[in-house]
Amino acid sequence: MNRSVTAVRLRCCARSAVMIAACVVGLGSAGDVRAAMLFDPGFFTALDTEDFTLITFDDRSPALGIGFSEVIPAGAYSDLGVAFTAMPGDPQVRWVRDGSPDFTAVRSMLGLGDISIPGALVDEFEIVFSTPVLAFGMWAIHNNGFETLPRFEAFDSEGESLGEVVLGDGPVQTLGVADYGFMGIVADREIARVSVSKDAAIFDNLYFSPIPGPGPAAALLIGAGALGLRRRR
Repeated sequence: MNRSVTAVRLRCCARSAVMIAACVVGLGSAGDVRAAMLFDPGFFTALDTEDFTLITFDDRSPALGIGFSEVIPAGAYSDLGVAFTAMPGDPQVRWVRDGSPDFTAVRSMLGLGDISIPGALVDEFEIVFSTPVLAFGMWAIHNNGFETLPRFEAFDSEGESLGEVVLGDGPVQTLGVADYGFMGIVADREIARVSVSKDAAIFDNLYFSPIPGPGPAAALLIGAGALGLRRRR
């Protein structure tokens, strides 16, 4: 895949429900909502015959020097059906080129580009989908010298929480000060927005999928009866 391309539409090949299950943990129900935590971007290439969007953040960002950042303009990704929204009174979400050697090494190992989000001064923001989706996920790289871990909480169009995922709920690897892993959520109810919080962390390669028709993933969600997704107390 050409990492210089910001958005790539991926046509997934048919895979078995076993492959899909291997990418998720905690699949189950909470009330009438079934959802799961995602820990592998392979989930998005395993879903049967669906289109997915991958935003790498590199192509649409300006040329940034190491350690520099720039505000993401409103509407920068509106054609892809997503916006990155700051909380009221907080700094705007930014493209950033992090200068940490350990973070840079992790990005290189994962095949990520130079540009990530949201900037050192942005500890909370929202990802808002103009067309609600079934699943989303991003790579998170966190400075393990800071206690607050990256967290995603998904909401439906009525503002009801579908659950949350925190770095460390699934596999995490470490290189120096950098803890890193893929994290996301898949649900059988529309995900309209995602609340993101972190301290010293960056995010890269946002994957998201529109709600699918019948298929292995949908069948897996409908038929699941195992552990529920983490719920905020």
